[in-house]
Parts: sequence; structure tokens; C-alpha cells
Amino acid sequence: MEIADFDRRLERLTDTLARMLDGEFEDLGDVTAPPEDPLGRIEETVRDLVLDAKTAALAQREKEAALVLQHEQLVERRAVLDEQRRRIEAQERELAKRAATIEAQASAIRELSTPILELWRDVLVLPIIGSIHEERAVQITEALLGTIAARKTRWVIIDVTGVDVVDTQTADHLVRVVRSAALLGTSCMLTGLRPSVAQTLVSLGVSLDAVHVERNLERALLRLRLGEPEARA
Repeated sequence: MEIADFDRRLERLTDTLARMLDGEFEDLGDVTAPPEDPLGRIEETVRDLVLDAKTAALAQREKEAALVLQHEQLVERRAVLDEQRRRIEAQERELAKRAATIEAQASAIRELSTPILELWRDVLVLPIIGSIHEERAVQITEALLGTIAARKTRWVIIDVTGVDVVDTQTADHLVRVVRSAALLGTSCMLTGLRPSVAQTLVSLGVSLDAVHVERNLERALLRLRLGEPEARA
């Protein structure tokens, strides 16, 4: 083996190994088949290393490309999810706002449907209009008892002029309201009974013995002025 050829081959091996150490696999050329000599066995080993390094580098690039693609897909998916989350949160805020509005309106309607008027210092007037179902009866009772307790009311005039139809349930609710007020030391007076309603109460066997009954609100007020002068302001 000539010295010049040996030096050239050795220099090429040295350069190849140096570039491999620097990670420059892409620019490495294929090492030619080595001749049958001691240096050739080293060249063969280096050739195998170059092939393995190129294969590993290619696999690494493919893996990195796949990871980059997955990352981009995750970023895109996260952006979509964030947008959906913002929309859902906006919808929830809108629903909460609507629910609050509905509740406020319902509260206002309840107050309008159960107005409790302070006529004199310890005399309240409770006008009832329409039917009295279970939920409304509870609202009326709670509102009335709360007002009685707060104002130490002695008399409550329950005016049912606006009640057209009375059934057993409605009559029972009226009696329960009167009894609840009595437990707080408050007397009730019922006014505005229509003839048809009075007949219904009689036919249903509803007892109003514990309730003061007057034809209308005017007569009830007159009775209180004459019979309960201390109730006036």
C-alpha cells in the first residue's frame, strides 16, 4: 500500500469521524468498499457507523417532524377549545343574567299579586285578586305574617272582591291565612264576598265563625273607626 494512498484514506476517515462527532450526518458521503488491508477493516467499521448514523438521523428528523405536527395540532385544538369555552362562559353569563331578570320579574309579580297596604298604624289591607293556589297561598301567608310581625298589626282586612270562584282548596287557604294571623294576635276581617262565593262557602261547609265579615271595604273601615278608635293613626 502506497504511503500517499494510505495518508489520503486516513485523512478521509479522520474527516468523516470528526464530522460525525459534530453531528453532520446529512453531508457525509458513502464510504466506498474498503480494500482488504488493516486500514480497510477500520474503513468498513466507519462505513457501517455512517450508515447507522444516517438512518438514526433520518428517524430522528421524522420523529421531530411528527412531534412538531402534533404540537401544531394540539395548539390548534386548544385554540378551538378555548373559543368554545369562551362561548360557553358567555352563554352561561347570559343565562344567569336572564335568570336574574326572570327572578326579579317574578318577585315583582309576586309583590303585585300580594299587595299588603298599611291603612292605619296597626291596620293592614290585603286585597286578593284571582285564584289562590298552593304556591300563592304560601306567598300570601309568608308575606302577611312577616308584615304583621314587623308592624305589630292588630287588624288585617282581607278583601276578596277580586275572587270570582272559590273552591274547597281556595276556602281552605283563606282559613289557614286567618288562623296563622290569629296565632300572632291579629284579628282578620273578610270583605267583598260575592253572593255566589258566599253560597259556595256554605255548600262546602266552610266555617267562618272566627272571621269578622263585612259587605265591603268601606263598611269594614267604618267598623274599625267606630269600634276600634285606637287603631287609627
